[in-house]
Amino acid sequence: MEESNNQNEQNSNFDPVDKPEHYHCTGIDFNTVMKRTFTKEEYAGFCKGNILKYAIRHWLKGSVEDLKKLRF
Repeated sequence: MEESNNQNEQNSNFDPVDKPEHYHCTGIDFNTVMKRTFTKEEYAGFCKGNILKYAIRHWLKGSVEDLKKLRF
């Protein structure tokens, strides 16, 4: 039971829109790595690609979560 509570506490640190678990599972923030690795133009292109991706996914699936990701 105690292990289950610890797992719930760890999972509560993540948010599917603002802080997805799969981007932080190693303790390294994926977006921070990209910002430090890519030029401003490359990172902006990545962000524009994500906007398009989430807009299309919302159109196909009707997911409110994808709309929230567009905003983020």
